[in-house]
Amino acid sequence: MSQLGSRHEPITYWIVVGGEVVTTGIGQKLAQMRYGVRGVIADGMLVRVVQHRPVGRARSPRARRLLRDLLAQVPADKRVRIVGADNARRVASDLR
Repeated sequence: MSQLGSRHEPITYWIVVGGEVVTTGIGQKLAQMRYGVRGVIADGMLVRVVQHRPVGRARSPRARRLLRDLLAQVPADKRVRIVGADNARRVASDLR
């Protein structure tokens, strides 16, 4: 959660390294090293969703809907790039 003046900003984010989702800095480095020992330079991507809302206003499910709608539009074989290999399978079953 971030706050700027009277605005709260719930933040959802994750990092994808190669086909793995990592949630910590050490996890990111370990993933890079796992790829590196195989001679692969894995690319990385930060995915960040922010929902702006005034202080005191209840959190709404808009960010969750946005992510669901976005992933529904991404071809199944490309979702791994956004959510990682393990999560892509779960997302595919959730979208059915």
